[in-house]
Amino acid sequence: MAIYQRVQIQCTDCGNKFRGEVRSNTKGLSCPACKGFVKKTTNWRGSYEITYYRKGRRIKECIGRVNKKIAEKTLADRKTAILEGRYIKRKKESDMTLAELGLKYLEWACRHKKPNSVRRDRVSIKPLERSLGNRTIDDIEPPDVERHIVRRLEVDFVSRATVNRETTCLKAMFRQALQWGYTENTPLAGIKLMRENNERDRILTPLELKILIDSAPPQLAPILFLLANTGMRKEEAVGLRWSDINLQERIMVLRDTKNHEVREVPMNDNVLEVLERLPRSLKYEEVFLNFRKNGPLRKIQYAWRRTTEEAARCGMDVTDLWIHDIRRTWITRAVEAGIDLPTISKIAGVKTIKTLIDKYTRVDQDHRHEAVQKVMTVGITKPTPIPTPLVKNTNSQKPVSCSKENGGTGRTRTADKGFADLCLTTWRRCLKCEFKIKERKSGAGEGVRTLDFNLGKVALYH
Repeated sequence: MAIYQRVQIQCTDCGNKFRGEVRSNTKGLSCPACKGFVKKTTNWRGSYEITYYRKGRRIKECIGRVNKKIAEKTLADRKTAILEGRYIKRKKESDMTLAELGLKYLEWACRHKKPNSVRRDRVSIKPLERSLGNRTIDDIEPPDVERHIVRRLEVDFVSRATVNRETTCLKAMFRQALQWGYTENTPLAGIKLMRENNERDRILTPLELKILIDSAPPQLAPILFLLANTGMRKEEAVGLRWSDINLQERIMVLRDTKNHEVREVPMNDNVLEVLERLPRSLKYEEVFLNFRKNGPLRKIQYAWRRTTEEAARCGMDVTDLWIHDIRRTWITRAVEAGIDLPTISKIAGVKTIKTLIDKYTRVDQDHRHEAVQKVMTVGITKPTPIPTPLVKNTNSQKPVSCSKENGGTGRTRTADKGFADLCLTTWRRCLKCEFKIKERKSGAGEGVRTLDFNLGKVALYH
């Protein structure tokens, strides 16, 4: 194990100059032309290289143009890694461009991710290749990524959600590059995603659901009916197979889900009746078929577009209407029906209760008022009666006549401060100037009742 540095060497006899690898001095080196003595020159200093042995093989690694201390520290790290049996990361393909990394990442994504996610990654990589495709992955720095984000927002006028999807894809690409050993750092460590304003609160009414199902083509209508009665995702309903349906036990088993977990969804009477009426194919296992191509149904976006157009002709507001709103509608109606949240989360396939409440549950104003009214009728919020204080009026005096007619401020005072502290006032008119003034009013007998404890600490005013 040794450290070498590529330097410029000059022969002392013939003056020939050449580059070679030396350790601390030129001992053992000679001129290749005249076999004379050589020495190092100060004109050029190259990069450091270290050599070490691993599993009987001699490994030579270039460190770069650094000082000797860094080279010694790197060699010590390699020795420690060999003794501990750890994997030694080396920069094998530091000259790889971002476009080449994108191709390798898409190959990996096709094997490990779902088709929809792969299509989203292809869309995200295209603008990244236009701005950073020719740069090597080691030359890309955080300011370059920030400039790409600003250009997409201010020049291309894309939304924040689109930029966040591209940033997430770029982070995943560099994460795989680190795992594959193509690079040793990532420029996206300190870059955070932007806040998105993508919350949706569209809840469909029963009439709107009926209009959508009646306006849908024959191959889409049973899918919409199934979504409205079970709260499934669109992909889960389209990929449903007859082998995963048990009509006797009224259970549908979903195997290809978003969170990669097998989920069982129960069926109600309406879903059971619709599934029993559906035609079956002897060739395909899929439940929903494409009648035009005589095969399984794969895509429904065009049928959904025709459905919204037909619903708009019927007078329904289809502005910013998504098919996923049907799932949110089912979850909201389930919460309003009094079903507990863990059961809804299990049926709908939502992992956490927080996601279920924040993303899917939308409670209207009438339901909230009704909930508060129910709690009040139970008696939890029933107020306890406040005892009415009684103060004996022993030194009550009538307020003096209004002084406004004499040029005063119209203020009326009472001589009893204790009485004024617990005093219930009423309005009366001054007999002389017809101006409204306040007077203290005592209760029945010798007691005084009051509901205002902050009334007239010293004086009573107009």
